[in-house]
Amino acid sequence: MDFVQKLFFESPIYLGFFSFVLFGVSLLVRRARRETLGRWIAPATVGLIVLLFVSQSLVVTQREQILGAADRFISAVENRNTAALRAIISETYESEGMDAAAIIAYIDGALERISIYDTRTHRRDVTVDGNRAEMLLAARATVRIGGDVGQMHWGSWRLGWAREGDAWWITSIRPIMIDGIEFRSLGELRGQIP
Repeated sequence: MDFVQKLFFESPIYLGFFSFVLFGVSLLVRRARRETLGRWIAPATVGLIVLLFVSQSLVVTQREQILGAADRFISAVENRNTAALRAIISETYESEGMDAAAIIAYIDGALERISIYDTRTHRRDVTVDGNRAEMLLAARATVRIGGDVGQMHWGSWRLGWAREGDAWWITSIRPIMIDGIEFRSLGELRGQIP
């Protein structure tokens, strides 16, 4: 089901490849049945392909909503925007003994000492299960400590999400690995951030 959803609603590349194959098949059918089906199959296939692309642009899946919220979270961190963080982190946030206010204070405290910019995500796997979801996020970013020159760092994170109303909210943030060093909690990471 995930593949079908990605094919028809999330990935223009997959849909483009599917459309190419579909149109090729329609040309073969047209060639084999010129008198009956062949007259209408190519224009009907083009119409179907256009309809599929229009549908894909109009439908926003839950996975796409989460990916959009993750992009807003990354932007809020890069811009040190506490208000934007509050708009993404759930009031029901509960992870490692921290609530929403504590995680926002943790992030704000870290961002007082460091600057994060030029973030590029490499992996954004989202698994949706009803009103809950989990994201495995791998990214690299330039990090500047104090006034020093920025250095490239990479890491992977596990983010928990919950659907509240019409929006997806972050309910947990856990580091997995930063610069090749494994972490099990934000508490362990706290000692590594200056």
